[in-house]
Amino acid sequence: YLRHMIPGHGLDQLFGCREADFVATRDGDQLALTGGGELPAFRHLQYLEATTGQVIATCHDRPAVVRNRYGQGVAELNGAYLSRGIQTDPDPATLDYLVCFAHDAGVSPVLEIAPRPGFEVSVLTGPEADVLVLTNRSGAATEAALTAPARYREVHCPQDGNNPRTVFGGNTIRRRFDIFETAVLFGMK
Repeated sequence: YLRHMIPGHGLDQLFGCREADFVATRDGDQLALTGGGELPAFRHLQYLEATTGQVIATCHDRPAVVRNRYGQGVAELNGAYLSRGIQTDPDPATLDYLVCFAHDAGVSPVLEIAPRPGFEVSVLTGPEADVLVLTNRSGAATEAALTAPARYREVHCPQDGNNPRTVFGGNTIRRRFDIFETAVLFGMK
């Protein structure tokens, strides 16, 4: 053992918890969120003992996700292979959970989307324009309002042309997204 505690090197203070046990798990186990809802757990479970952090989720009635305020920020230790829920086995609830964590921690999005859950946005930044790629992962066709930041003098969706699916008003675009549809927007600076 390189250290007497996991996570070591002061990370237990950052995350507000330490490892109590580490076990392999079958895919299909669920993390039960304390606020309601579930997220899939994959491959392993790290049961945690909260010290200064707050238990956010349990698995088999044992703490598996702990969130902690540290300095001016927030840290969260997920004791499951949570990222697999957005990689090889896309899970909308996992994606929404991670997005909400970022929002709650003060991260501001490049593009405001209402309704927020269910959309994935990627941005390619350029000197004169940014390319915004939006995907509807909500599992249903959805009407969304997209509000662009003030740094863009114009935002448009060239794939729609004059299609009535897209309505522009000020810096807000209203658009109907089919299930799993991807749209490309150009934000002109």
